[in-house]
Amino acid sequence: MPGIRLRTVASHATAITHAWPRWAPLAVFALALAVVTAALCLLQGAIGPDPELIGLHRFAPAVAVGLLYVVFAGHHHGPSLATDRGLGWRTAAIALFTAALGVAIVVTAMASHEIITGGRVGVLAVAYPIPLLLAVQIIGALGEETAWRAYLQPELEQWWHPLPAAIGVGLAWGIWQSLVLHPPLTQAAVITVTAIALSVALRATLQFTGGNYLLVATVFRTVIGFGLLLALPTLDDDRVAQWSLGGAAVTVATVTWVVSTWRPSGPRTNDAVSTTPTGTAGDWTAEWGWSGEQDPDED
Repeated sequence: MPGIRLRTVASHATAITHAWPRWAPLAVFALALAVVTAALCLLQGAIGPDPELIGLHRFAPAVAVGLLYVVFAGHHHGPSLATDRGLGWRTAAIALFTAALGVAIVVTAMASHEIITGGRVGVLAVAYPIPLLLAVQIIGALGEETAWRAYLQPELEQWWHPLPAAIGVGLAWGIWQSLVLHPPLTQAAVITVTAIALSVALRATLQFTGGNYLLVATVFRTVIGFGLLLALPTLDDDRVAQWSLGGAAVTVATVTWVVSTWRPSGPRTNDAVSTTPTGTAGDWTAEWGWSGEQDPDED
């Protein structure tokens, strides 16, 4: 297998050496995500809580990443999360900027909906206290973004440039949502396109932080989730609202990515390496044992 170096880990219990190809963590993550999502959906149907408040499936991505640490415990430190920097001024500024992007997406979607329908969106009849709804949005965003942006985005950047990696994350995210919600095919397509656009917009802003993806992504998702809850309460059943959100997300993602890749002067660097947090894709060669040469003992 030219170009691929397998990681070998000795089993202390059986003294058997196991070889892990470099795609093994992704395969384990996908399998764990599917199983845990199904289990949490069944659990919610049996004991609650109210799905209008929060879906337990939102915690499945974080649990799947946790299982990765169990499966690959001690195996070159397991998966890496892009959470290596604390709350510095740069990360805080990017988080505020992504919050503004989230507000722009929500406002644009709401305005588009009103223009198309010729009427204002009804006000949400809040069944729960606003602080509780906000807390739930934060917790749900953390549950998802632990996997999507903190783990999967830098993981895919080991193979791809940040843009196709972001599209890949958005595609996985959209398909996962569609499988959970099982909407009609056209609605599933809108969900997936919206997820891809949001993923690209978020990754574009992460080009500038180079550190705590989880914090920035959680802020972005919380603003959008809470904003849509208040501004487009009919989103789940309103096709116009869904298309309005998708169009707003695609527009903002396109503008944000173009702006993020513009360089006024000076040499251009490889974004896939220079903007990746230390300890994730940037150090992948050391952490996962990848080299561009074939290992002589693998013939």
